[in-house]
Amino acid sequence: MVRSMTGYGQGKAQLHWGTVTVELKSVNHRYGEVIVRMPRGLMPLEMKVREILKEGVHRGRLEMHCELELAAGLTEATLDRQLAMSYYGALVELKNALELDDTVSLSDIVRLPEVVRTREAELEPEEIWMGLAEAIRQALAGLIHMRAMEGHRLMQQIKSSLEMIAGMIATIEECSGDMVLRYRERLKKRVAQLLEDVTVDDGRWNQELALMADRCCIAEEVVRLRSHLGQCRECLEQGGTVGRRLDFLCQEVHREINTIAAKSADAEISRLVVDLKSELEKMREQAQNIE
Repeated sequence: MVRSMTGYGQGKAQLHWGTVTVELKSVNHRYGEVIVRMPRGLMPLEMKVREILKEGVHRGRLEMHCELELAAGLTEATLDRQLAMSYYGALVELKNALELDDTVSLSDIVRLPEVVRTREAELEPEEIWMGLAEAIRQALAGLIHMRAMEGHRLMQQIKSSLEMIAGMIATIEECSGDMVLRYRERLKKRVAQLLEDVTVDDGRWNQELALMADRCCIAEEVVRLRSHLGQCRECLEQGGTVGRRLDFLCQEVHREINTIAAKSADAEISRLVVDLKSELEKMREQAQNIE
């Protein structure tokens, strides 16, 4: 199965102490990168979290966000009486200084910073681990499913590009078959224009055409191109983490196309090479999205 590097998943687990929610987001990245964002109290569990994540994601930039919501019985409020009285005195003093008729209410005071504090019960990380691991696996399953769906779409697009590239290579091969003859006709016309009354020896013609045939022969490049395209198809059928290999094969295909372009003295082949490069670039963009 071919998978994309882009995906999203969410998981939630509820235990006696409360609820843990995990969100996973992944985007393209040349290597594998995992970023874990959790409440400070859960940081001792980070290595365990990374082990689970690496089981399902091998390439791409993966971000994990985790939130804890403790049950009501595990959260308590405390009042800073001294601070509240200090606030009250300052507000009354300000009211008198400004000669206001307003009264200072309890609701005004409790809304001020640090007057009422909430404190969550301190849970051991191991108490939370069971729920956290369940939420991570739920989110990871959703992420992998989305990446697989996107990977299938990318695979179909790459296969379509492979077919188009193979067709253009076949056309180039056909055009190259009579390229030497076309070159001979162009050369004759050019010589005739420059040297109207001079006769060129047939041996010299044949020598020039032999050199041209050697320079413009693309048989080896075509063989290598077809081999690279075959390996691309094998990668898609094989599945797994094949993104890097596909990207490398695209580079090799590009190299062979450049060689053909350098050897070609034919306008039709030059046009086909431009179309080839355009289609190959589309294919490479898709391949770079694959895990």
